[in-house]
Amino acid sequence: MDSGKDLVVAAKSYKKVIGSIDKRWRGFEQHDTEEYLSFLLSCLHDDLNRVKGRPPVQDVNEKQEDEDYAKAIWEEEKRRNDSFVDDTFKGLFRSKIVCPSCDLHATKFDMCYSIPLQIPTSKGFKKVNVTFVPPTGHTPKALSTVFPVTSTISELRTTIAKHVDVPENSLVMVETSGVEIIRPLMDDDETISRIRNSVFIYQLSSDASGGSLGHVIIPVYQRCLFPVSVPGGGYKFVPELVGAPILMSFPRRIGYKELHEKLEKRVADFVKVVDVDDTKGIVDSTGEGEKNNITGSAGVKKKLSSPEEALRSFEISSLDMHTEKWDRLHNLDDSFKFSLSPGKILAIDWCLQGMKYRRYKRIECESVTNVSPFGGDEKKHLTLEDCLKDFVKEEILSPEDMWYCPKCKEHRQASKKMDIWRAPKILRIDLKRFQNMRGFFSQKLDTFIEFPIRDLDISQFVSGPSEQEENLYDLYAVSRHLGYSAQSGHYTAYCKNSLDNKWYHFDDERVSVVEEDKVVTKDAYLLFYKRKSVKDDFVKSNL
Repeated sequence: MDSGKDLVVAAKSYKKVIGSIDKRWRGFEQHDTEEYLSFLLSCLHDDLNRVKGRPPVQDVNEKQEDEDYAKAIWEEEKRRNDSFVDDTFKGLFRSKIVCPSCDLHATKFDMCYSIPLQIPTSKGFKKVNVTFVPPTGHTPKALSTVFPVTSTISELRTTIAKHVDVPENSLVMVETSGVEIIRPLMDDDETISRIRNSVFIYQLSSDASGGSLGHVIIPVYQRCLFPVSVPGGGYKFVPELVGAPILMSFPRRIGYKELHEKLEKRVADFVKVVDVDDTKGIVDSTGEGEKNNITGSAGVKKKLSSPEEALRSFEISSLDMHTEKWDRLHNLDDSFKFSLSPGKILAIDWCLQGMKYRRYKRIECESVTNVSPFGGDEKKHLTLEDCLKDFVKEEILSPEDMWYCPKCKEHRQASKKMDIWRAPKILRIDLKRFQNMRGFFSQKLDTFIEFPIRDLDISQFVSGPSEQEENLYDLYAVSRHLGYSAQSGHYTAYCKNSLDNKWYHFDDERVSVVEEDKVVTKDAYLLFYKRKSVKDDFVKSNL
C-alpha cells in the first residue's frame, strides 16, 4: 500500500501467520483490539530487540531518591530490552503505597506501553433517545434525555411521565432495535448505563396497566415481503421486519375481525399512504394466483382505491416464543376466538413487496424535545482530563486487596497513588469500556468522553524530572468499538494521513474521508497521540 498501487490488502495470510504464532488468534472468534495490539507490539519488540542473548536481571537498589531509582530501573530495562518499539511506545509508571499504621512509604516503578483509564461512571452522563407512544389516535413523540449514567430506569420513566403529563403506572418501557423489541425495561433499579439502543415508552390502557386478568400485553411487529434468490434460478418472497415495533393490550380471547380492526387503527399512527397510485403491484402474500413480475415468485396484484384500503391490506401472523414458529391467523367465523397469552408476538404482514414499502411513509414523530433536567449535551460532562485525574488520584486499597507492610509484618489497608513518571513518544490511551464480572465482559460503558485532537497536555500528570521531553501531544488515530461486549461487535478506526492532513475512516475494506469534527465519538476505545516534537517520518528514519 505504501507504493500506492494497492488500495486494499486482504489480511488472510497475515492472520494465518499470527495464528501460527499463538493459537488464540486462530479461527473466527471476536478478539479485543487492545489485547491484540499488546500481543503484536510484544512480538515486534522480540524481533527487533537489539540485545541478543539477554543478560541476567540485576537487582536495583530501592533505597535511593525516586529520580535516581527511576533512572536505574530504566537503564536496567534498556540493558535487556532495547528496540524501536520500546523507543517509541514505552513509558514508566510510579506507584506509591503508604502504610496507615507506621507511615512506611514504598515506591515502585513499572514499564508501560499504554495508559489504561477507567471511566469514572459516577461522573459520566448518557444520552438516551426516547420515543413516547401515546394511545391509539395520537402521534408518537421523539424525546431526548441526558442523565448521569448512575440514574435508574425508574428516574427516566418518572421524568418522561411528568413531561407528557400521564400517570407513571400507565407506561411500559422497552429497548428496541428500531424494528423489534430487544427487552423490556422492568427493573426499576437498573442503571441507564446498560441501555444500548433507543427506548420506546408506550402508554397503555388502564386495563393493561392495571394488570387486568382479562387483558394481555403483546408486541406487534411489521413485516414486508422481500425477494431472495433460490437455487436453480428465480426468487421467492421472504418476510422481513420493517417499521417501528408496537406494544398493545388485547383481550385474552379475541376474534379475527376485532383483532384486525384494532391493529388497523393502531398502525395508522405509524404509517400512511401518500399516493394511492403508488400502491399498484401490491402482492398478496398468500402466494396464490398468477405470477408477478419478479421471476419465480407468485402473488396477486392489487390496485387499491384509497389510502384507507391500503392500510387495511395486511394479514396477521402469530409467533410462539416457545416454538419460535410463525403461524398465519385465518379469518374464521366471528364466533371463533384466538387465545393470546404472554410469550406471543403478532405481526402485521403488509401485502406488498418490500420494495414498495417505501410508499407507505412512516409518520414522523413530533419534533425532538429535550426533557432532561441535566441539559441536552452529554459531551460536556466527561473529558479525557477527568479520566486522567481519576487515574492519578489516591485510593485506599480494598479489604480484599490489602498490602503486606514489611515493617508492621501485617496486611494493611494502605493508600496507593499512581502517576506517570516518563511519557513515551507515542502515547496510547486505553479507555476501559468493558466491565469484567465473574470472568466475563458483562457490560460495555458507552459513556461519551470528550478528548482533544490537538495539544493534549499531560504535564500535570507526569511526575518525572521537568527536563524530560515536552508532554504535549496531537491525536493521529482512534480505534472504535461498536457493539455491546468485547466478544461481539465491530471495530473500525479513524486515522490521520500526515501527507494530506486528512482524516480517514477505515471499516474493513471500505476507506472514506471523514471530517475532523466527527472523530470524537462515544465509540472511541483506543486513542493514539504523537508527541508534537516528534517528526512525522520518525518511523522510517529509525527502522
